[in-house]
Amino acid sequence: MAERNWRLAMQRRRALHLAFLALAGTAVTFAGWLRPAPAAAMKPKGRRTTMTAHDFSFPGIEGGTLALRDWAGKPLLVANTASFCGFTPQYKDLEAVWTRYRARGLVVLGVPSNDFGQQEPGSAKEIKQFCESYDVSFPLTDKQKVIGPEAHPFYRWIAAELGDSGVPRWNFHKYLIDAQGELAGAWPSRVTPLSKEVTGSIEQGCRAPPRTLIEGARPGRPCSGVWSNMPHSRADSDQVEPRAVPPDRNRAQRRCSVPMGTLRLAAPAGRNVLYHLEIALSSDPGRW
Repeated sequence: MAERNWRLAMQRRRALHLAFLALAGTAVTFAGWLRPAPAAAMKPKGRRTTMTAHDFSFPGIEGGTLALRDWAGKPLLVANTASFCGFTPQYKDLEAVWTRYRARGLVVLGVPSNDFGQQEPGSAKEIKQFCESYDVSFPLTDKQKVIGPEAHPFYRWIAAELGDSGVPRWNFHKYLIDAQGELAGAWPSRVTPLSKEVTGSIEQGCRAPPRTLIEGARPGRPCSGVWSNMPHSRADSDQVEPRAVPPDRNRAQRRCSVPMGTLRLAAPAGRNVLYHLEIALSSDPGRW
């Protein structure tokens, strides 16, 4: 009898705890709604750093490393998630977006975090088991901090790019990274993954022809190039007019860092792209 009473007491305590967390989360969420998201956070303009999202990696929820550079050439939707949040049903929306656009190159990445309302208290195993109840199949990282000085480097980069107003203010804050690893969009919790704002940006990212990435020559050897690309509609590639690559948006203008002869052309899944490429390498051995 005593053991039964103890179990009932523990169940009531847990129920009260979860109810308190939900109430606190709702209060903070409504407070966030009363404060409109700044335009700069919704639509990133320009760049403040020389890094891209492809410079970062996360530990996976089942071990190993999720290197964002492995998804170069594909749009990436990143959301910080939690299991006991009023927005937790957005797991279904994220899975729906992943299912709809996966064949066109989109990658969805969930980043569990306990930063807001302590709504992700479980272990990696518990989080994974919980996500199975939503049939989540997209990649998940191990639990991370997403705000403050101890935030994961990816989120510190977000703060550097967008300023303090652009960092997550609650669970299920979403960022869209384009094929080149640059910020293409940001949306707060109340904007669902299936909203027109998000899916419209994803559609644009899946359609956009990528820039050519020149990653070769020799370590430290400077290189430059010109490029053009367009949907494949004719075979006479000599008629394609090359355009100069903007120096602040082309990795070719940075120092090469991979072995000689490496050249990668990134193209969206399911699209044919016609490239015209010229590469100029320094012939001065002193610059190698």
